[in-house]
Amino acid sequence: MLIQQLLKEAKNPNTSPERLSQLGLLEIEVARAVAKNINTPSETLKTLSSSKDDTTRKYVAGNPNTPLEVFSKLAMQFPKEVLNNPLLPILLMSDANFLEQFPSASLKNMLKRPEMPVEFIEWAAQNADWKVCEGILQNEKATLSALHSLEQRFSDQVTKIQTHLAFSNSIVAPVWTTQALIEDVLAKRATYSLPDGRLRQIGWFSRDENSKAILPLLTYAKCEIASDPNTPIATLQTLARDMYDDVQICVASNPNTPIEVLQELTLASDTVRLSLAKNRSAPIQLLQVLANDSSPDVRRAVTENPISPIELRASILDGVGVKDHIENSIKTLIAFALSPFLRSRWVAAGNPKTPSEILHLLATDTNSDTRRLVANNNATAPDTLKLLVAPSEDNHIRTCAVTNPNIPIEILQQMIREQSFALDVAYHSDIPISILQVLATNTDARVRTNVAKNPSTSVETLCFMYEKESDLGVIGTIALNPNTPIEILEKIFVNHVNLHPELAQNPSASSELLIKLAQGKGLHIRNLVSLHPATPAEVLFHIVSRTNSIGRAYIAQNPKAPIQLLSQLAEDESYGVRAAVAQNPNTTTQSLSQLAEDEHEKVRQYVAKNMLTPISTLEKLATDSIVEIRQAVAKNPSTPTALLAILAQDAKVEVRWYVAIHTNTAIETLQLLARDKVAISSWIVKHPKAPIEALIQVDSSTRVPLETLQQLALEKSKWIRAGVAKNVHTPMALLQQLLTDKDADVRLEIALNRNSPLEILSTLAKDTNWEIRVGVAGNENASSDLLMLMASDENLKVRLEVAKNTQTPFVALQILAIDKDSKIQETALQNYALSREQRSQLLHNANLDFAVELEKLLGSISKSEEGLVAYLHPQAPTPILAKAGRHDDPLIRAAVALHPKTPENTLKVLCQDGDARVRATALARMKDTP
Repeated sequence: MLIQQLLKEAKNPNTSPERLSQLGLLEIEVARAVAKNINTPSETLKTLSSSKDDTTRKYVAGNPNTPLEVFSKLAMQFPKEVLNNPLLPILLMSDANFLEQFPSASLKNMLKRPEMPVEFIEWAAQNADWKVCEGILQNEKATLSALHSLEQRFSDQVTKIQTHLAFSNSIVAPVWTTQALIEDVLAKRATYSLPDGRLRQIGWFSRDENSKAILPLLTYAKCEIASDPNTPIATLQTLARDMYDDVQICVASNPNTPIEVLQELTLASDTVRLSLAKNRSAPIQLLQVLANDSSPDVRRAVTENPISPIELRASILDGVGVKDHIENSIKTLIAFALSPFLRSRWVAAGNPKTPSEILHLLATDTNSDTRRLVANNNATAPDTLKLLVAPSEDNHIRTCAVTNPNIPIEILQQMIREQSFALDVAYHSDIPISILQVLATNTDARVRTNVAKNPSTSVETLCFMYEKESDLGVIGTIALNPNTPIEILEKIFVNHVNLHPELAQNPSASSELLIKLAQGKGLHIRNLVSLHPATPAEVLFHIVSRTNSIGRAYIAQNPKAPIQLLSQLAEDESYGVRAAVAQNPNTTTQSLSQLAEDEHEKVRQYVAKNMLTPISTLEKLATDSIVEIRQAVAKNPSTPTALLAILAQDAKVEVRWYVAIHTNTAIETLQLLARDKVAISSWIVKHPKAPIEALIQVDSSTRVPLETLQQLALEKSKWIRAGVAKNVHTPMALLQQLLTDKDADVRLEIALNRNSPLEILSTLAKDTNWEIRVGVAGNENASSDLLMLMASDENLKVRLEVAKNTQTPFVALQILAIDKDSKIQETALQNYALSREQRSQLLHNANLDFAVELEKLLGSISKSEEGLVAYLHPQAPTPILAKAGRHDDPLIRAAVALHPKTPENTLKVLCQDGDARVRATALARMKDTP
């Protein structure tokens, strides 16, 4: 009863301000009534504005007695109440700049509201910053003049504004669809820069080992669109540039992806190019390019593609490089030149056997790299080169054409009149001497400097330039040119003291000139003289006592330094000097043995590199604790076979790599390295003496005669037998023979062999070794029935491999999608062979429950491209959807309008959205809602 009396008193407008202040301190219901009472004093309302009760603060925002400073505080949360407050028009009339005092976030929220006066919308469009003005784009009352003001002021946001203008002026705005929303995001954003660690979070969820896989969001949606044959070409073009291979793979496999998009993907990763090679809709020219791919898997896929021409397959399978095939076929070169694919045209443009008429055609190609290759081609005719030196052409291409030996001399003479071009041409060694003579008189000192630097500039021209030259920079370059005669160098010594450092670096400087330079006072000049191979030994002995550690290191590096001086410097206090001695070819074996004990690792490393280091010293360094030193021993051309055999067992792969390519490495050592579990294989293939026993272990595509394979299959070494087992050319009869091999490694290679027949794979699927069963589960030749059987394997790694295999039947994937292991569930749902309908069915059958995780994700998402698909998901929580209805991005608000779980009051707000398409979508949903 007492509460009712207090409420009645709090609501009464005649209650005194003092009494209302007292009542404001009581129960929440009473305080709410006080906050609403028009007689409540300002101080009380100010106190109530800090209440923990939202309703109380809401009533304060609408009370005309509320102090001005409180308005700005409450406008962020209650923009509607502030705008409807009867005091606001009076405040605006008395002070036009009143709302400028509000925080940006509050003003932005108010600008979204339809209650906002049009006058202030227009004022904000002309004066406020973009953070505030963005709210105008969500207000249906935004006037054309306001929108045009925004368009003029914010050029970087013009796309958003123009879109709003277009739809705001439409009589009937189009309604969003889920597909349209996703495609719009993809079309506007070519790449997705997700922070580290977000890929897994956005792509898939996994809570703990007992939880089930969670629906893929953004990446999944992009893959679905990229795989859909009905996806518009513009969207496929955007997806082809996606940062994730998974999406690019789907584009590469899509039968409707246009030629120009497929062409872009030839520069993508190996896995993407592999999908291109498998695409049965790929044009022949593209397959011809991929037939020359660096990846053997891509080349193999070309041979397996049924649309590949027989000749192309034969050229790959017979081991004939496609490049060789191209060089021997003028017809192929012409076909490549006319191809829509850049890589094909590049091959033709750079090939010296391409007919000159075809090169003339390629000289007009729109791609600059194609024209550059033509400009460099020695088969390019003079008339074609004239096209490539036109003033409108790229300067780099013009320079390439000028250095072509076929360029007519009259064209060169004409071109060097262009000052900017003369600067680029002057230092090219292929320029005729007569042209260099003309350029030597150019008015630009930079051009003359390049002529003086050119190794093709004649002695006569250099002498002429020195006599006429006044620019010190040009003279300094003449002093450095090895073609400059000694008499000119002597004149520069006398006349230009500042150029003594340049003289000391000239390879043609005489010993007499170097003696004169060494007598100077400059430490830097003496150091340069110390390094010069023409400096006499007595001068080096004289300098060593007058220089610093840098100068002594220069002397120690000098290949003509006397042995006695090097022995002295081997005991220098500076490790840099000792290291220089260690790499000098004149250093004695005694000094090298002494330096091999040096405390500094850099000194020992240079000893290990020196070809004259004694074998006994190399043996000692081969056990050094520093890996770089052991690596240097493995690279040293003088390291003997026996020592390389020891280094082949080094714990560090960096050492074993160089043993694998060393010319002194024995065949037995190469066979040992062929079994190395770390990537040594590519290094062994480079070895000129690599035996077939080693090659067959590291390269499954090695072509070996049948008789040799039969002999190798009987070898005692299990690794050689394993090499036969994995070779793609091994016949079925020989694989059948190896099937009974007692060693699991041999049987594993048969299981992995892509040419192993089903009969053999069926036998290996029952092997007691789980690794062998994993190999069978991942083999493309495994049949649907076999994979169905293996989907129930007791080993989870076997089941995981079955889940990855694109040959796995849908029934088996249904079993794996509800596997007890979450990673297997996730992998089964990601299987590329699944259609959209099949994947949806798997997700439905799995009955996934992840509302908690989804809510966490949505709470942390700020970018539209990351969150759009999540907001469209059927299990998106209602509170999050309500909050997202106020999102700045109209795409997110449209997603909320589309969602069946969006609350009615949020839909009503969206029906008044400033974006016409969002309004249309929300109105359509309201009509459909019962």
